Amino acid sequence: MKPAILAISLIWLLFTPHPALSAFDPEHRIAEVLEGISSRSAQGHVLDAANLTRGCTEADLLDPVLRLPHADRFAREAISPLIRYADTCRKADLPKATPPGLRKVLLWHRYLCGDLTKLPARFFAQSPKMHPNGTSFAQLARLRNLPPTGLEEREVFHVGELLEREIGPLPPTALRDLLAGAPIVLSGQNVWIRREERSGEGLRSTYVSVPWPAFQKGLEGTELVARPWIAGEGCILRQGSLCWQLKPVSQLPSVVRAKLVLGLLILLALGAIFAIWAKRSREKDQENERRKLMLQMVTHEVRTPVTAVRLALEEMRSCFDGMPETAQRAFMRLCEESQRLGRVAEASRAYLEMTSSGLSLKNEAVPSLNDFFADMTAPFGKSVTLEPLAQDIGGELDRYWTELCLGNLVRNALTHGAAPVRVRLRTQNGAYRGFTVEDAGQAQLPALDFLISQGARANPKGGMGLGLSIVRQVAQAMGGKLELTHSPNAFSIVLSGGSK
Repeated sequence: MKPAILAISLIWLLFTPHPALSAFDPEHRIAEVLEGISSRSAQGHVLDAANLTRGCTEADLLDPVLRLPHADRFAREAISPLIRYADTCRKADLPKATPPGLRKVLLWHRYLCGDLTKLPARFFAQSPKMHPNGTSFAQLARLRNLPPTGLEEREVFHVGELLEREIGPLPPTALRDLLAGAPIVLSGQNVWIRREERSGEGLRSTYVSVPWPAFQKGLEGTELVARPWIAGEGCILRQGSLCWQLKPVSQLPSVVRAKLVLGLLILLALGAIFAIWAKRSREKDQENERRKLMLQMVTHEVRTPVTAVRLALEEMRSCFDGMPETAQRAFMRLCEESQRLGRVAEASRAYLEMTSSGLSLKNEAVPSLNDFFADMTAPFGKSVTLEPLAQDIGGELDRYWTELCLGNLVRNALTHGAAPVRVRLRTQNGAYRGFTVEDAGQAQLPALDFLISQGARANPKGGMGLGLSIVRQVAQAMGGKLELTHSPNAFSIVLSGGSK
């Protein structure tokens, strides 16, 4: 499993910085590219975004649509006579009735035709301020060298007309995107890129003009393509009249293509690693099932002869006094070993019945912990020293599992450690809290998890891991844990509440 995790981490480190190779935020990536282009390219005009609409309060003068002819907004029977009069200037063609929305238009054309010597005093200040042909009345007058006086230009001219004086022709779609604050605006052979700059007055937004060829050149080293939007065309992101797409793999920079190939190879390797891991996991599960089945068979078969041996020993007990001394000693050993064999069979059954909650323990009262642990360490002879409690106490514990754990830890210390081996009991507030097996070895042992994981594998040279795995499970079933400390090396079963 660890190789798979390493491979995933490698892919993340390799490809996260480059958005072309993983899921990325198009808007964020495009903003980065635009920032780079606007800072590197030779810039033309600069527009202050805040000044585009400053001072314009009339909705007609901010509507990009009204920059287009919009005579079709009026009824045909109302607009047709007016158009005819504007073409002929004959009084006979004057409309007999004019709706309110066209009265200002009629005044303007009567003035142009000479029927009026001058316009009303507040003609340009009154609404509507846009002629149906898409030009403001103020602009029409300016083109005839009759500019309105006494009024601010932003009060009577359309914002698009004012911008065109500064930057040249501006399509209605580009004007719309500028007024909407789009991050990028396509206008003829120029691209307007919005930039955010911090100044003493705070954040300042400006639009900088970049020629279309320079803009395209700035995209050459990226994975992005930008072209005018066409209805029905797929885009990863559409910004105003501009459509953003990703380049085909063949057009990507060589470094990006190399990363794609490397990423594909890593993914293939990851797939192979996962397949190997899955196969080994299945084999391990199958092996565990076989071992469990074998243990079930052995447990079942052992219980019958154990029972028979116990019955035979009970029959022999009546003849104990008449046996020679050597036979009596042999009989006692048989009794002890039969009890031990019975405990093994019972422990195997308990292990097979173990659930997610752990082993099923059978605690019983032990009147003297010193005597109990002395009996368990006696078979090891002088190689093992028990440090008895200064004040002996009793306790409750599972005799079989405690003996199994102690024996395993002592044998590990004798095999892999250095003499002498000492066993110390752990207490807290006058209560039994486990024990420690310590040897004189100074070599730094690996971490406990590593020892257990190594021992869980088939190892012809032997090791302490498999036994430690069982000891840790038993300690957890007792409500405690298995600990390893160094200098000197010591394994401890610490039951809940134990710290000494």
